[in-house]
Amino acid sequence: MVNAVQTNAGRVNAFVAEINAAGSALVFSTYLGGSTNQNAFTVAVDSSGAIYVGGDAVSADFPVTANALSRLLGGSLTPFVTKLSPGGASLVYSTYLGGNDEDDVTGIAVDSAGNAYVAGQTYSTNFPTVNAFQSNLAGGENEYVAKINAAGTALFTPPTWAATCTPFRRHRHR
Repeated sequence: MVNAVQTNAGRVNAFVAEINAAGSALVFSTYLGGSTNQNAFTVAVDSSGAIYVGGDAVSADFPVTANALSRLLGGSLTPFVTKLSPGGASLVYSTYLGGNDEDDVTGIAVDSAGNAYVAGQTYSTNFPTVNAFQSNLAGGENEYVAKINAAGTALFTPPTWAATCTPFRRHRHR
């Protein structure tokens, strides 16, 4: 690892790395995870160079920050959203996002104000919603979109859409 935020690895950890523009050297690389399984599935970079990572975790000791929306592992598979400072020197925020069942993150995007938009699937009856047009799980698996503010301290209007089919199904790590 180079200029790592986290240098130790669990059983299966996500990692984040930045390669210089010439492609000839690592700017930084770091593990991102706890003592068991974490997978990163999506990444975005904002105009300042901050790095946003989304994935899922089964580790209760995943590195969450003091200002996290949720500091507790929810279900058997819980989404995480992490924002690293430009250059990867520190965690700006890192949080779990999910309910009491299997949930995951499949996409992340960032707007010009640094708000993160996260999409994924949920099986949780208590997935966190705020001012949602659908606040209850409808069917076995629903899609969701959540907006997290730039500081990682507030969740906004994460509607959940009823959808019983998913365009793909990937292996769930337990």
